[in-house]
Amino acid sequence: DSLRKLLRPQVQPGGGGLVDDEPTMVWLREILVEMPQTSRRSFVDFVTALPRLKPDTSIEVTLKHGCKIPTAHTCTKQLNLPRYNSKAELEAALPEALASSKHYLGGFHELKHEAATAPTDGPGGGGGPGGGGGPGGPGGPGGPGGGGGDGGGGLVGMDEMMVGMDPDGLQAALAMSEGGDEKLLMMLLQQRAMEEEGSDYEADDMSDQAFLLAQMQQAAQREAQAAAQSQLAQPPPQLLQRSITPPAPALAPAPAPAPAPAASSGSGNGGGGGGSGWGRAGRA
Repeated sequence: DSLRKLLRPQVQPGGGGLVDDEPTMVWLREILVEMPQTSRRSFVDFVTALPRLKPDTSIEVTLKHGCKIPTAHTCTKQLNLPRYNSKAELEAALPEALASSKHYLGGFHELKHEAATAPTDGPGGGGGPGGGGGPGGPGGPGGPGGGGGDGGGGLVGMDEMMVGMDPDGLQAALAMSEGGDEKLLMMLLQQRAMEEEGSDYEADDMSDQAFLLAQMQQAAQREAQAAAQSQLAQPPPQLLQRSITPPAPALAPAPAPAPAPAASSGSGNGGGGGGSGWGRAGRA
């Protein structure tokens, strides 16, 4: 399952947090599959774009009715995810999180201190949805998303190979889960990363990436050539050869036997007459 590889609960200091098969994680994956493409793209941006903020900056958003919503943990491509009692609650909270994040993602250079704090120097600052207002945040004693909410929550990490190199990493993962070619996908992600961030790579990193990409491309070419050769090596399908015997020539019908010549009735009568004449003469 590509989504299972993409979204993994992270181990928290002191234990606790989410586990891979618990309902909140299952619901999250189901909702992401059901989302339209634009919403999935917003979700990826929500988790991955916040690292552009200063290190250790934490943003917490709470709805008016007091329900915590998922928030992004800066610089680590992690999602602070509370536990929810139902899929419907999480399904309602995700759009709120995406809508609330647009302000920060669009104008992160002008963040107000009321919305973003640097908890490294303070007692905890904004703690993410699981931590409430106090003991959360990277510098607080409870760790990010450490308690509160519906049974606490935890951090969900996004795979950097998918998301860090490709803004549409979630889309790519969904394509893989639907039967896409994983090797080809990884080649495309590597190539896109090199094209988009080539100027920022160190020389060694660039050479490693280029070498890896070249190796993967050569492997793909070899596989394609081997498949083509195997098809060429196969004998063409044999046509069914049937022995056709030409029909024997029809025999001409045998000629009918000629009828025997009939005896002449005139000569017989004459002969008979002669015989009887000779007999009469002898008797005289």
